[in-house]
Amino acid sequence: KAERDDGSDGWTNDGDNDEDDVPDVIDPGYIEPGLGHVYGFDVALTALLTGGLSFLGGEVIAEGGAVLEASAATVRLESLLAPDGEVIGEAGTSNIIRELPGGVQAAEKMFEDLTEGGTLSTTPKLAEINGVRYTMPDGSYITYRPVSTSGPPTIDVNVSFLKNLVTKIKFMDGGK
Repeated sequence: KAERDDGSDGWTNDGDNDEDDVPDVIDPGYIEPGLGHVYGFDVALTALLTGGLSFLGGEVIAEGGAVLEASAATVRLESLLAPDGEVIGEAGTSNIIRELPGGVQAAEKMFEDLTEGGTLSTTPKLAEINGVRYTMPDGSYITYRPVSTSGPPTIDVNVSFLKNLVTKIKFMDGGK
């Protein structure tokens, strides 16, 4: 193992034994406007090799070691809408329209969870029906309509990477 400028070899126990011998953070990174955290190659590579996934400090590492601000929201949305790879709820009129029980209460809770980190961007038309829209860090948006044309409260999911999984979530037992 090579020694660093500070005299350590970059490992938590300085390589004295194999127990708990994991790399320490060599480069704390910096914030790049529009990208988020940017880590040095050594840190990104270490995180990838030791973690098995491209995550560092709870963030997804993008190409070149940049951590996109949208990455955490993306991972969270996917985990909420397709936990363990299984899309939530039952198929509605198509596989990308999902139905869940719970009515307004469940819809509002799910909407709150889905829009964490988003920015309120409601339109006048939505306001007329007490609907609300949030724009997410990646530019996608999620809309809640307490009453939809088909009746039940509905969340519209306009997220490009999810368009083949979920576009609408209808919460049965409520609405009109």
